[in-house]
This record gives sequence, structure tokens and C-alpha cells, in this order.
Amino acid sequence: MQAQATARDIYEGVAHATNVPLPTVQQLKRRFVETREWPSSRGAHVPKLGTKELVLILLALLSGAEFRDCVSSAKALWNLKDGHGQKLGDVIVRAINSFHPDLKDLPLAVLAYKAVIAVDTNMQRATITYQSNEGPFDVVYGKASPDVRVRRSQSISGATLFNLSAILFKDRWSAKALQAA
Repeated sequence: MQAQATARDIYEGVAHATNVPLPTVQQLKRRFVETREWPSSRGAHVPKLGTKELVLILLALLSGAEFRDCVSSAKALWNLKDGHGQKLGDVIVRAINSFHPDLKDLPLAVLAYKAVIAVDTNMQRATITYQSNEGPFDVVYGKASPDVRVRRSQSISGATLFNLSAILFKDRWSAKALQAA
């Protein structure tokens, strides 16, 4: 179930889904290529990228960091752990992959679609709020702090993650629609 798309598909899709200007997302993409987190395109060689690269650029946008620090900020956010030792980046990758058209992980897909990911940009902390039948519950990544100071945070919804998953799974979704017709 290796989802793949070109870098152009990913950064254009991220810009469209998040309403961030395309030149801003292109700058982030350039920084990821310069630091070798993303493979570079050379001539006719256009490498395919997967869910990890999509999540890295999302975390870079959510971090609110300047361009020079966006890659290290994204990697730091990726490595934030919850109380069970699960990394934030790995959890988001699993959530996006749960939207695969075969729907093998339907319970996670339902939870992920109703979730909200909030990143506190002035603290190394993130929270995923899941909506369930029993009500909302939060999973905190990083240090849970009883601070009452003003926090600056940025968030992304599970519905946006679903829309972004269409970039990676577009060939599979369209093939599934043709079979159903």
C-alpha cells in the first residue's frame, strides 16, 4: 500500500487544501530538497514521494517556523511522542494511509476524519483531538504543561487530511469509481 505522487502534485495539493500561497509551499519544498529530506528531480527523473513527505511538509507549515528552520522544526514535531511513545508523524501517516480506497482500517479512518491536529508553535507540543461517540478526547504529544500563558497554535482538520490523501491515492480512487459504474 505504498502511496506515491510527484513533488509537484504534493506541494500544489497542499497549497490548495490549506489555502497557503503556492510560492510559500514551493519555498518549503525547495528547503526539503536542499536538506535531502526529499529527493530532487533531475531531467527526466521525477521521483515519487509518499505519505512521509506529505506529512513533513504539513508539519513544516503547522510549525510556523521561518524557511531556514522549517525542516528542523518539521522533524522535531514529527518526533514528539505521546504517553505511549508513539511519534506524532507516524500517527499522522497512519491516519492518511487509513483513507486508502480499500478501507482496511475503517475505524481509524472514521476517527481520523473527525480529528483536529493542533500544533502549539511557541512550545514543542501538539494535540490531536478525536471526536468519538463518548465525546472528544485529546492525545498530547510533547510535554504536557499546565502553563496558562497565551499559546499560538495552528491546526488542520481530519477532513483536510482526507482531501490530501486523494493526492496520493488518486489513481486508486478513480479506478474504484470506474468499477462501481
